Amino acid sequence: MQGGIHEVLTGKYAIGVLDIMMLHLNGIKTLRQIRMKSLMPIIMLSARGDDIDRIIGLELGADDYVPKP
Repeated sequence: MQGGIHEVLTGKYAIGVLDIMMLHLNGIKTLRQIRMKSLMPIIMLSARGDDIDRIIGLELGADDYVPKP
């Protein structure tokens, strides 16, 4: 399990912010893994503002999807 996902699951944080384009594990895969074990609020923040990216993020359980300007 990736370090960031492990941190989320510790319960120390009230909210998570994920970018779709991360180095080792993209934000969509990270969100999937988090949602398997946690309902912590997650905001997707990404330069990818396409409708399909937004739809996928929200359907997988993101609480909001904010495109970067």
